[in-house]
Amino acid sequence: MSMTGAGSGSQPEPPETAGTTAGAEAASDVANEYGPPVWTDLWDAMGRTRTKIANGYERGSDPETLKADMMVFFILCWNLRDWIMTDDTVPFGKDLMGIETKVPCMRRCWAVANTANQRATAGVQGTVIHHNSRASIRFTEDPTDTVDALELADECLLWWRTYLRAHGLTAR
Repeated sequence: MSMTGAGSGSQPEPPETAGTTAGAEAASDVANEYGPPVWTDLWDAMGRTRTKIANGYERGSDPETLKADMMVFFILCWNLRDWIMTDDTVPFGKDLMGIETKVPCMRRCWAVANTANQRATAGVQGTVIHHNSRASIRFTEDPTDTVDALELADECLLWWRTYLRAHGLTAR
């Protein structure tokens, strides 16, 4: 018997009844159905996560929530590069090779994403959550240089918008 839910308090799933197929869902039970993800899905997720960071600044998110939202944004932002590069419908995606060395905001995006993914310093010395619910990121290349997390997110989004527009890609 399988269990659903997470942690303690999980409830056993009811047994299958005659006439049902494992994994099949009633049409009335499906809110949305998605196919394989495409780069625009990642772009949309980036926008939603950027909004969460901005709302956290405005409403005074707790530090752990703000830190998690920042990590998610920069991981998504960096992964957008990989998604576009491997998308067969985007023939010019290979021009994104090496952007972490050519584009300053993307170098920082890469550093934050890699630090979050590897759980080790990969270009980021630390993140500081301030009492006013803002966050700064300190980079190892120059520990006296800090950047506001939301400002960096906006800079990365602006760079991506410019890139997408220049290549005739449309994102929602």
